[in-house]
Amino acid sequence: MEYLDGSCARGRWEYPGEPIGIPGFVHSALEAMEPWNEIRAYRRSDTWRCTDEDELEGRICTLIFRAIGIGPDDSVAFLFSKSDLDALVMLVFATICFGWCVYDDLFLVPDHGQQILYFDHHDVVHVSFKDGEHYGRFLAKMGPAATA
Repeated sequence: MEYLDGSCARGRWEYPGEPIGIPGFVHSALEAMEPWNEIRAYRRSDTWRCTDEDELEGRICTLIFRAIGIGPDDSVAFLFSKSDLDALVMLVFATICFGWCVYDDLFLVPDHGQQILYFDHHDVVHVSFKDGEHYGRFLAKMGPAATA
């Protein structure tokens, strides 16, 4: 996802090396954005089925999706409110831990549209910003984990 008018700054942050650090990392990224009330979550895939759902990892990922209320044949974006923050962190955690191909990539777009978070299967979250000012504020909150 990109801004159509081309006015965009970008940054990327590597996921923590250990799974125990992922929820805090995701929470920090969500809190570093401009204040939001709702976020839409999109997958690159056309469904919310887990890759390799016949394998142990896929079954666990499927259980996490179902616990959040995402069905196997759902093919829409899901809306999370600020009160659903823990469920949203859990969704991103499952995506990071169990996603291994392009179909598992996850996009988060907050209601204000000033940032777009893209969690990919290459252990990096890409963040697009409407402008450099938003990038600077995000960078100040996320700290030195930023990479070019």
